Amino acid sequence: ACAPVETHMDKTAAALLSLSLLLLAPIPSAHADEPTTSAPAESLAKGDREFLEKALRAGLAEERQAGVALDKAQRKDVRDYAYMLSKDHGSDNAALRALAQKKNATAITDAGKADADALKRLREEPLNTFDTAYIKACIKTHEDALALYKSAARDVSDADIQAFAARTVPVLEKHLENAKAILKQ
Repeated sequence: ACAPVETHMDKTAAALLSLSLLLLAPIPSAHADEPTTSAPAESLAKGDREFLEKALRAGLAEERQAGVALDKAQRKDVRDYAYMLSKDHGSDNAALRALAQKKNATAITDAGKADADALKRLREEPLNTFDTAYIKACIKTHEDALALYKSAARDVSDADIQAFAARTVPVLEKHLENAKAILKQ
């Protein structure tokens, strides 16, 4: 009897199953040590609530786009990058949802129409151009996210939200640097 041959699709399916199990498992937050010296939830400023909403939408979009890249990327470095984004943004999204709940702010669970459109474009991108299109999209979204988080780290009034944003900036900078390096290859 012949042994079954493992195909690329078998490996992809196994990777996606492992990733989905990882994302469903409780993840200890890297932001568990957030200060608790902020204003009560009922006095959360409009700008602070807006940051939470925008940050959650952006993080969810990154996580979903990374899922598409895990399935479609042809290059190993692009798949590895997508895995890193999925893991990092998954953890940050969990921490953001917990922070939003703590602040009685709406915990966004849908990234919105812009994300749906971007996902559709990525899914329809031909395989021979997918990796470049995905990395270029990541550069744009991380530039936008960095501006959002840097602004929040400087301007929001809630100490917990400000600390979260400040701690997340270096992670986003690393993501952006990695994407630019991949694009140059």
